[in-house]
Amino acid sequence: IPYVIKQQNGGNWFIDMVIIPKERFPVSYNLGDLPDEYDKPELPADETGKYGEGFMVVTPGLSNAARTDDPRYVAVFDGWIPSVNTVEISNGGKGTFTMPKQSITLSARWKYPVDYSIEYYKKADGEYRLENQEALIGYVDDIPAISRSFEGYIRKSVEDERILAKGHTIEVYYDP
Repeated sequence: IPYVIKQQNGGNWFIDMVIIPKERFPVSYNLGDLPDEYDKPELPADETGKYGEGFMVVTPGLSNAARTDDPRYVAVFDGWIPSVNTVEISNGGKGTFTMPKQSITLSARWKYPVDYSIEYYKKADGEYRLENQEALIGYVDDIPAISRSFEGYIRKSVEDERILAKGHTIEVYYDP
């Protein structure tokens, strides 16, 4: 820490601390990889942050973005990704980070909707047969609600009910 030695009126010497203001650096926001076919939500205003201090990202961040050609498909804002590799934003990209000694851009991270299906199989005569199928829209890694039931049948546990990718099919089996 820089300091200055000064002499008081009585001839005594003392150390006077010099406070150096912290440098400020720009923080800007962008929409990340949001495709053109989605509505463009309004970005937060650019700001500045003090080097070495905590910076709170704009939360909740952005509104969700619907596809312009089909409003059933909605990209969900899922936090911010910093342009500086050494910076980590707490709370899954929705909290705070320590301001680096440089400007930083925060890019929106999105969860994109995918088409998936659920197939319902009932056991009859020792074999499972497709009873019903639903085409749905969801998000990768989400666990959809499976509420279908068949009178006289018990649903077996499903090993992984998560939506794994676009076009994924979740198979649900029922035993008598």
